[in-house]
Amino acid sequence: MAKKKSGFWSQNINAVKHPEDLTGAQRNRTKGLLIGMFVGITLFAVIAVTVRVVAGTPPESHSIPAPPTAHQTTTPTPAAVSSSCRNDTATDISSDPPNTSGWEIIGFFPVPRVAGAGPCLSHEGSTVGFSHTMTGALVAASHYTSNLNVDAPTTRTPALLSYALVPGDLTDRLAKKVTAILNHERPGTDTQATKAVEPIGYTVASYSPDEAVIEVVYESVLNKSMDNRFFVSVRLTWSEDDWRIVPATSEDWMHGGVFSPGAPFVPWGPSAQDGWE
Repeated sequence: MAKKKSGFWSQNINAVKHPEDLTGAQRNRTKGLLIGMFVGITLFAVIAVTVRVVAGTPPESHSIPAPPTAHQTTTPTPAAVSSSCRNDTATDISSDPPNTSGWEIIGFFPVPRVAGAGPCLSHEGSTVGFSHTMTGALVAASHYTSNLNVDAPTTRTPALLSYALVPGDLTDRLAKKVTAILNHERPGTDTQATKAVEPIGYTVASYSPDEAVIEVVYESVLNKSMDNRFFVSVRLTWSEDDWRIVPATSEDWMHGGVFSPGAPFVPWGPSAQDGWE
């Protein structure tokens, strides 16, 4: 029987719990980033005071119903986005970052609000509704990455998972996994281990009006250096009047890893752009 692959966050947490399993090179790459993530919780609490914190809803004590399969439902669509919020005029941010209206902690990381790009709607407590532009794709990737940690879900996660992911086998399996964690039928990841990082930039790997691949670059808030950066790559498709996620692999909806020191990216984040330290 094939061994199941762990999610991106679970793999990183396991690197801290079982350093003896790492090679010397892997230990050097992960040491600063992952240890900084754990140690950074104290600083994270201080940072959170300076911004509007939207806390994750804790799991309910009652059981979460089993999720429907992709064949039983269609992708839910919220109410129409107001034209006063969303501007679908084409933008090119491949080399220059968009101006933000502000950064706030929603889910696990600071996420942006960009005038005209979103988010413009709330879907059962989660931020959705992004413009049909390159900027909208970037903002969508940032919000989805922060809110869709299936290894440490909240009670908002099932609805967002159903909304954000293109229906398919992986979506069904992740929904069952989330339900099992919320029902305490299987262990999840320690949520504190993923909170001590912030976005510092991005790259637009590819973009068309129909599809986009965005890589968001993150860094430890305590141990800031080129060696303590990682990226999350999100592939998006425009469907049902919003950006939706096309799973990166057969095992996970995103792809991520250590960001190569010296690799180019567009600086963009609460510290890089707005001076939030």
